[in-house]
Amino acid sequence: MVAWLFWNDAESRPRALWRILLHLALFALALIAFGMLGWVVPPTPLLEWLANTGILVVLIVTIGAACWWFDRRALRDLGLWTTRAWWADLGAGLVLGSGLTAAIVGVMLAAGWLELRPEPVRSSTIGPLPIALALMLTNFVLVGLGEELLFRGYWLRNLAEGLCGRRVGPRPALLLATLLVSALFAAAHANHPHTSWRSVLNTFLAGTLLALPLLCTGRLALSIGFHIAWNVLLGTVFGLAVSGNGKQVSLMTATPIGPPLWTGGAYGPEGGLLVTGALLIGFLLVVLWLRLRYGPLALRESLTRAPLDQPPPVSP
Repeated sequence: MVAWLFWNDAESRPRALWRILLHLALFALALIAFGMLGWVVPPTPLLEWLANTGILVVLIVTIGAACWWFDRRALRDLGLWTTRAWWADLGAGLVLGSGLTAAIVGVMLAAGWLELRPEPVRSSTIGPLPIALALMLTNFVLVGLGEELLFRGYWLRNLAEGLCGRRVGPRPALLLATLLVSALFAAAHANHPHTSWRSVLNTFLAGTLLALPLLCTGRLALSIGFHIAWNVLLGTVFGLAVSGNGKQVSLMTATPIGPPLWTGGAYGPEGGLLVTGALLIGFLLVVLWLRLRYGPLALRESLTRAPLDQPPPVSP
């Protein structure tokens, strides 16, 4: 009876909750090992940037290891099966994320809520502007890839598999897993500077929006593209705070002067009701793209099934 709580004999792997916890433990151990490098390397602002990027690389690597060792699935099964349709969805995500972000900035400018000047912002200790921009861009790309792999790819799929059973069907399991993962996504951002109820609400909505393409296509491409484009334009191009993290390197200098209720104040636009409306429009645009490309929408129930056709893992 005790073994049943931890191990699924039919699937020859740990149960969903333990798979998630095992990955978190693996990630924590990898971070400890990675952090030890800081004991022998003198800290500098440039190395701090590289360390942040390294943490994201560790996240992605440990997700791949957890898929192989604990899940008995290939990393591509999380939504990284790169076909021609995958790349088309990635492009659509980049366009949608960029368009919505530009529209938000445009509305803020039109309302007189934002001062935007074509003056680059750069921390004087990071290095030349091109290097600083490259580091920021790399960081945002890895954030988009890493967070989508973790929350939508790994956690959502494992939770959906764990919830699906005799009492909960595939579709309710997918919807419930989406709500749980979106709540976790919001909670993970709740400790950022200048957090408010509006920023938590918007992060939850963003989590459900980013889950929608995976639920309908089984691919993370559109979500990754949207996530990357949103962060890059908001932070690196326009110079606004991203999820409460202030600007360090950007092509422009932005100063919000409008009401925080709408502009988000010090948290950045993601803490304002303007972004709430933009995310709701984003749902409509994502649905429109999916319908135009794939026809009537339907939840992919295969996301709740175990990868029994995967070969057992072997020691590296």
